[in-house]
Amino acid sequence: GADATGPVSATTTYTLSCTGPGGTTAQSVTVTSSPPPAGQVVLYGRITFDRLPFNSVQEQGLNASQPIRSPAREVVVQIAGVAVPDTVTDAGGYYAVNVPVGSSVQVRVPARMRKTGDSPTWDFSVLDNADGDALYLLVSGIEVPTVNVSRDLHAPSGWTGSDYSAPRFAAPFAILDTVYQAKQLILSAEPTADFPALNLYWSTENRTTDCPNDDLDCEEGSIPFCPGDGNIGTSFYFTDPSGWPSTRARLDATGLGDSLARA
Repeated sequence: GADATGPVSATTTYTLSCTGPGGTTAQSVTVTSSPPPAGQVVLYGRITFDRLPFNSVQEQGLNASQPIRSPAREVVVQIAGVAVPDTVTDAGGYYAVNVPVGSSVQVRVPARMRKTGDSPTWDFSVLDNADGDALYLLVSGIEVPTVNVSRDLHAPSGWTGSDYSAPRFAAPFAILDTVYQAKQLILSAEPTADFPALNLYWSTENRTTDCPNDDLDCEEGSIPFCPGDGNIGTSFYFTDPSGWPSTRARLDATGLGDSLARA
């Protein structure tokens, strides 16, 4: 098994003890932490989201009443208010950056995974197709750190006991984490894979349509296919809509690109 811990701000020793029929054995490891440069402090924390498990009863969908607090893995973390490079969370959802003492900063976490440079590389984002393809974003309050400070951010599911009447902050990060799992599976077979950029579109406004995708002459009162309004019909994937000549104008008008999905 494994036990994750967050960033350490001082040299720390961890000890693992195992007890069995043959007795007890222990082994320690020391993690050395260097202080930040003069005039700077460490802003660190963990980014998590509510993952909804499947209901134990078949064909009953997700069990929204039993969310699992899960790490947002390898997501981009931005620090607004100061000129510091973006960072990413680790496999436990933890991040850490140095910021100037007394600066006014805000932690911003877009629903995006991005790695450039040496292979493997990727760039995955979750956008709102019904809001001008806006990138989903989780933000903190304003911080003015004078010492090392922790700032965790959590994206709740929005379930309030009977319906989703609160903002559904978790959904984009749950989608992104599913992509993370697929990426890891591919990298286990091809460690240097370079993934093409991928946009995934999700919105609480997404719904079915009753107008065929290949028919612009919809009956009066019907719901036409228009992702920009949330009328997507069902979940689907595309790289080139040229096979659907009657809907291409609508797709171009909404600015959709690589893919469209509904959770």
